[in-house]
Amino acid sequence: MRQTYTGIRAVILATATDRAAAFSVLASLSSKPLASFLGHAQAACLDLMMHLLPEPDEPAPASTTAQPMALRDYFAELFKFGTTILEWPPSEVWQASPAEIDAILRARLERMEAMEAPTNGGPHMPAMSAEQRQANEVAGLDPEFNRNALRALKARHGA
Repeated sequence: MRQTYTGIRAVILATATDRAAAFSVLASLSSKPLASFLGHAQAACLDLMMHLLPEPDEPAPASTTAQPMALRDYFAELFKFGTTILEWPPSEVWQASPAEIDAILRARLERMEAMEAPTNGGPHMPAMSAEQRQANEVAGLDPEFNRNALRALKARHGA
């Protein structure tokens, strides 16, 4: 992005499938002006970034108030989430692509939402019958307390 040979060289070496060929290309370009290959290198770098970043779920509405985030800040946020929420060591976070971190974070959030789903109609809890609600009321208990769901939860966790 800063149009430096060093930056472009780093991207070429980091993404090369054949490092020997990458060194050959770089050696052949080292005596040429940067402008002669800058456009092609920038296009390749942008293509790489496009494939690293996750696809948005849905287009942002035209009336959104969200402020654009600098790429540096986005990567800092991903690193923070990877080390705190996912509890990965920093070396693991650096090895993962932004798309992988994003997908795993989304899966973790979906899992947490499923675990916090209300007892009635939740994905893993049996629905409470009208008879149980009435029995709870007669016993002076919370009518929404689902004993069957509690038994199912205890059985799943061996309690």
